[in-house]
Amino acid sequence: MINRKLLYSSIAVGVSGTVVLFFMNRMGLSAGWWSGIAIGLVNFSTLLTSVERSKEDPEGPKKLQKLFFLRYIVLAVAFFLVIQLGKDQLGSAVLGFLSLYLTFFAHYLLRLKKSKEK
Repeated sequence: MINRKLLYSSIAVGVSGTVVLFFMNRMGLSAGWWSGIAIGLVNFSTLLTSVERSKEDPEGPKKLQKLFFLRYIVLAVAFFLVIQLGKDQLGSAVLGFLSLYLTFFAHYLLRLKKSKEK
């Protein structure tokens, strides 16, 4: 299950990207931006869920490998569907996806720093 702080930060990334696109007069790219954020959230959430389930199951690592490949096939299909909206939307979706994961990484670094201070 995804952390509430990560969910709120994901929404903040989505809204901030939409505001930037508005000021750049490129609001047409917001569909790709939000698609990238949604794809990233679903990908991260399924990753967390599958890792948590694999801890409980004795055959967890084998299932985790299968789910790993399945998740990335679904990811490729999702980005292919974004291409159907247009090539510009694909670029916007990739930027949204990467921005989301950079936010997750920054959140991880802050947690790591706080845990070292304790």
